[in-house]
Amino acid sequence: MSHTSNHLLTDVNLAGIGFSEDGRTLTIEFLNMTDGQPCARLIANGVILLHYHNIFDSGDGLAAYVGEVTVQELGMDESGLVLSQLGYGFRGSGMERHSMLIHIEGGEVAVDIVCSEYHLIGHASNG
Repeated sequence: MSHTSNHLLTDVNLAGIGFSEDGRTLTIEFLNMTDGQPCARLIANGVILLHYHNIFDSGDGLAAYVGEVTVQELGMDESGLVLSQLGYGFRGSGMERHSMLIHIEGGEVAVDIVCSEYHLIGHASNG
């Protein structure tokens, strides 16, 4: 892919994920690792793909450590390729569009989101 990833957040805790009623907006809450206070909210609009994976033990769950949150702008040709690689279920028209790939990676959780735009409110202030 020709576009580089930009770091949005580093060393935070993923605290919650929620969809809007229409299913097109995703809000993700992050906590500061130092004091456990809310530090950032990522809002993804025009969500067309969400991959959420975890390896929680039976008593574990959110909040979970996240080492980094990145975003990559995808060109129209790249968008279709990324959607296909991530197992997007609807083939054909609409796959080639300008979009963003948000990647959230941690010790027990990984999330990939393809959306049309995002907004980051707040920031991590560790240390």
